[in-house]
Amino acid sequence: MKAPLWVKQASSPRLGLWVRGASRPRTARPMLSLLLLLTAAFSGAQVPNGTEIKLVLLKELNSGGSVVGEEVPLAVAEDVWAGGRVVIREGTLAVAKIKQARREGALSASVFDKPARLAIELQHTWDVTGRLVPLKAKLNGKDQRLYQFNRDNTKIPKLADRKAQEVLRQPKSREAVEVLVDSLRGVRTTEDLAKNVERAALLEVARALRLENTVELLISNRLMDLVNLGTTLSKPGFAAILGARAAVGTVSVVLRSAREIVRIGSHLPGFLSRKFGGRNINAAIGLELSTFKG
Repeated sequence: MKAPLWVKQASSPRLGLWVRGASRPRTARPMLSLLLLLTAAFSGAQVPNGTEIKLVLLKELNSGGSVVGEEVPLAVAEDVWAGGRVVIREGTLAVAKIKQARREGALSASVFDKPARLAIELQHTWDVTGRLVPLKAKLNGKDQRLYQFNRDNTKIPKLADRKAQEVLRQPKSREAVEVLVDSLRGVRTTEDLAKNVERAALLEVARALRLENTVELLISNRLMDLVNLGTTLSKPGFAAILGARAAVGTVSVVLRSAREIVRIGSHLPGFLSRKFGGRNINAAIGLELSTFKG
């Protein structure tokens, strides 16, 4: 005796009812199981709302020189975990835009009530699957996209590592770090690097300062990747060029190297630009800020 045939009832597509008349596909259950597994895997990698995401600034900002509307590059400062797994990798690119930039002259604040202003509008970063993760700030207990810089939250903490302090006191070491910082700023070329500081000297200083990712770039002769990243970050539309590639690891080592360099470089004498004058607000490369998924 033949097994009964089944056919899906046309009048109830959502209910998925089956009646005699055709064979029910044998692959339906395995395919459904696979789909559920994939859904669970991807949902497990999602970043829950309110998750803290620490960022580090990759471009110097100044209330007297930054331009409203300009894109601002940042990088994720440390791995972000959710559901027992890393959902955003350290070194992943993040994007913001200059929302407010107003210089403060000698009488601006006291006489004209126009103090310096510097704020960025947080945009997004990417998770490990390449999906956009919107960012927000929490200021005065309220969630908002605007992150307001002031003279208190832009202070650079003192370098606690005594060995690093000793290394930076040496003129040759300072010169090497300056070359690395300038590389990230995109103002160095291959000729500059060869002319000013030998790779061996850079490698020695990077090792002394325990800049692991920078050491990796130098050993593999990929310092120009850092220069190219700096050049890209200084151009409009950098997010469209890099995008989610940073999230899935294509440039993660370079971004991590960038973070190492700016954290050390921010402690060099005269690192902060003073060229704009007045009592302006400076947000230095390497400045860390706390944001949230929203």
